[in-house]
Amino acid sequence: MKRILSRFALSFVAALVMALPVHAQLFRAYAASYGNDSNPCTVAAPCRLLPAALAAVQDGGEIWLLDSANFNSGGAVAINKNVSILSVPGQVGSIVAVGGANAINIGAGLTVALRNVSITSNANSPGADGIDMTTGKLSVQGSTISVPLAAIHASGIGFLSVHDTVIRDSFVGVHVKGGATADVSRSKFFDLQYGVYAEGVVASTVSSAIVKDCQFANVVNGAQAGATTVGAVARLSVHDSSISGGTYGIVAYSSAGGANAVASVGASTISGASTGLLQSGGSAVLQSMGNNWVVNNTNATAGTITPVGGI
Repeated sequence: MKRILSRFALSFVAALVMALPVHAQLFRAYAASYGNDSNPCTVAAPCRLLPAALAAVQDGGEIWLLDSANFNSGGAVAINKNVSILSVPGQVGSIVAVGGANAINIGAGLTVALRNVSITSNANSPGADGIDMTTGKLSVQGSTISVPLAAIHASGIGFLSVHDTVIRDSFVGVHVKGGATADVSRSKFFDLQYGVYAEGVVASTVSSAIVKDCQFANVVNGAQAGATTVGAVARLSVHDSSISGGTYGIVAYSSAGGANAVASVGASTISGASTGLLQSGGSAVLQSMGNNWVVNNTNATAGTITPVGGI
């Protein structure tokens, strides 16, 4: 009997030890410039890079970047679980797009938050997008993004929130398409081809962006709703924002009948552009609330501007 109990106890201990790696994942994992990826990613023994911290953190957990440093190397950071990635206040965690790759790729259907991070491109071997997401939910707050292509690219049925963030020197700042929705607030956009672009490219889907209390400077197309596929819808709402310089301030554009683009603007200032408000294409609608300041542009408007009132 004693031998049977002893064997049972040993089997139980062995099973417990085998299960430890699964249960040992951390709710909070830590990375630092002085860390090592062979460490357990605790605050006392942090990891060095984000991939190791992502492997150590549990689904739904947090990764804290403890000091100002670059936290990826040689390729995109692949996020494959629900997680928040945050830099300690006063520090800036950097993630670099390199070699034609994105800085961050987010798996489908995940909920991810980024706070106080800097996403940039390698000067000698430039990358592509800053953040690429497909479906799911993404929150970006208090961050800076500067990459060659899209700072944030969201496609598929998903939700993107951008708050208190600076996006500069990229082709497009916030790009939503294929049914994605963006809420952009208190953010700044500088030196871009497109600031915020809601694009209708998939039939029977609505891609939309709401922009409030944002600044656009030297952006070729400040904020645009554009539809290029029949049956696709792009919607854009801009409120309490300022656009200075560039070619077009607010744009509603459709390339074919039945490709529906609707842009509306209220309580905003547009100045120094070639054209303040542009409506282009038979299925495009540009609505003005009638309380905008469209001044000191080469042309105030082009195309048909539809006045609308508040409710």
